[in-house]
Amino acid sequence: PVAATTVTDDLLNRFQAANYRPPALPTIAQQVLKLSNDMNATYEQFCRVIESDPVFAARILRIARSALYTRRGEIRSVQQAVLRLGIEALRDIVIEDALNMHVFRCREYEGVMERLRRHSVVTAHLARKVADRFGVRGEYGFLCGLLHDIGIAVTLLAIADQVRPRPSFESLEAELHAAHPKLSSALVTMWELPTEVHTVVACHHEIAARGFPDPLAATICLAEELANGAGVGVVRSGTLGSTFDRSSPFNI
Repeated sequence: PVAATTVTDDLLNRFQAANYRPPALPTIAQQVLKLSNDMNATYEQFCRVIESDPVFAARILRIARSALYTRRGEIRSVQQAVLRLGIEALRDIVIEDALNMHVFRCREYEGVMERLRRHSVVTAHLARKVADRFGVRGEYGFLCGLLHDIGIAVTLLAIADQVRPRPSFESLEAELHAAHPKLSSALVTMWELPTEVHTVVACHHEIAARGFPDPLAATICLAEELANGAGVGVVRSGTLGSTFDRSSPFNI
């Protein structure tokens, strides 16, 4: 069998190679991300992108009409839905859907992929709640929570496609635990997400970023601990990704 260390080291090298291309996000996700990073983008541009995909437009309308938003009046159009949700929430919804449909899917590792998907989504929503509760500023908390373990997902996709004989997830667990922050950060960088996102993703088991205490890093750290404590971990034992670096001087 292929040793776990060889597998993950090889994949990290591939991810960092100039010719590597990560799993492609759907066109609509790429367009929304590009617009959300453009200070001059207009709501009309976002509406045109959403309206180009009838299935996704229906989902946006359904969310905007949910109990969380309907107290402020009825939603009759995509334009009203986008205005009601706001650009930040719209972007987060798009990325969550894109990952659920195109990344957290792997027949060979189906069980762990589903647990990883649930863990990532729960961590993202908890990160938003923690940030609101403690007044942590920053628009990327949800994305950091959603993407903090994305390196595990893409590693499993690559292993399922390229490695023979295919190792069990259990044989990879320890090495993935050590390598996944770097893998996740590398992928987030390739998707051209904001610097703040890949900085926090790279150190999401600590409450420091670049050697200094960071409120958003602490938020993700706490959100993941809460998710694992609630039984929504990546593995049933809750060992993978359930502990931050306890040797760090910035521990909580």
